[in-house]
Amino acid sequence: MELLDSEVPTDYRIPMSLGESHPELDKSGQACTVYDVVINPKFFEKIQKNELFRVFMISISMEGLEEKYKMKLKRKSWVMLKNKKFMGSIAPQNIRNKSKSLISEVSDNVGSESSLQPAAPSTPLIKEISSHAVQHIGEKPLYKLLKDPAQGHPEFMVAEINLPKIKIATSLILNIGEDRLLLETRSDVYLLDIYFPYNIIQENCGAQFNRKTKLLTVTMPVQPENYVTT
Repeated sequence: MELLDSEVPTDYRIPMSLGESHPELDKSGQACTVYDVVINPKFFEKIQKNELFRVFMISISMEGLEEKYKMKLKRKSWVMLKNKKFMGSIAPQNIRNKSKSLISEVSDNVGSESSLQPAAPSTPLIKEISSHAVQHIGEKPLYKLLKDPAQGHPEFMVAEINLPKIKIATSLILNIGEDRLLLETRSDVYLLDIYFPYNIIQENCGAQFNRKTKLLTVTMPVQPENYVTT
């Protein structure tokens, strides 16, 4: 399963905090600069076991550090330290709760930056979908729905949607309900309405549109098997 088909991943919506730089010593005693990246412990366990999510997490962490601190990192020159979760000491961090556009965009030009504006900044990132939400009829795009692990109750579901007629992410309208995904386009080119056999953790969902491959990837954490709606 391939989650990214680009060397330029932009922000994938995972709760994380990027700390300030602090000087430390590496294993050879040489001075180095360290940045702390704090993520959810459950997701940390996930990336320890799954190379797909581990590589993706490293990529978006580098992207976030580059954007926040206006620097360039060697994207392909990273090493995962064994039996070591951090270097030196971890400083306390404040995590801001700031709503972002649900769909981020991957440029087809390596090294370029995408400038996106949320379609409706004053509305919630993810909202409930009523059965009357679909008003326009568009072409149903080809898509794949993957789950991880493949057997039993999944922890994540990934929808890979092919949108060859779409040029930019801002032309897409994506809503995710508790057990439903609704994708529309502003020009009514596509319409995809999927119901899931699992409940989704809506606030942790993320989506990414690759302008080169015309592929929209939607990643959806799944509620535990014993989850009960109220």
